Amino acid sequence: MNVIVTAIRSYHIFALMVNFITYFSVGADNWLVANPRDMDGFVQDAQSSRPTVFMGVNTLYAGLVAHPKITEVDFSKLRLSGAAVPPSSQPFPPNWQEVTGQIIREGLRSVGNHPVLTFNPMYLTEFSGTTGLPLPSTDISLLDDEGREVAIGHPGEICARDRR
Repeated sequence: MNVIVTAIRSYHIFALMVNFITYFSVGADNWLVANPRDMDGFVQDAQSSRPTVFMGVNTLYAGLVAHPKITEVDFSKLRLSGAAVPPSSQPFPPNWQEVTGQIIREGLRSVGNHPVLTFNPMYLTEFSGTTGLPLPSTDISLLDDEGREVAIGHPGEICARDRR
């Protein structure tokens, strides 16, 4: 049985599309965390939920790894930890992998119309600090001020197109 932890705002397009619709369509249980700022309650509930998928934000991951009882949570069934982040996001805590055995996979989310544009592939074994590869039917380009593509690693405006 898959158990996805939804500790992100459920009115956001990412939580709606990824956590609810996608995981409900495959029959997963969805554990909705009403108040993720209550770290004591969160960790206590996590001890019995045994999540297989965990989607969160950097501040949530940081708060959890700093909690004194996080090592009491059984993460043996966890297969995916991830987050869809804006391009200017703060870094994730590096010790999440030490606590859970899983790296945090990042994706790039858009502000309004698309839940996630890119995501780190499952074959990664170390946290990359990048937003991954474009999802199917999604074209991504990075453009300079004149609208020309720039090389990977150079600054530019992220432009996305859905081919569906």
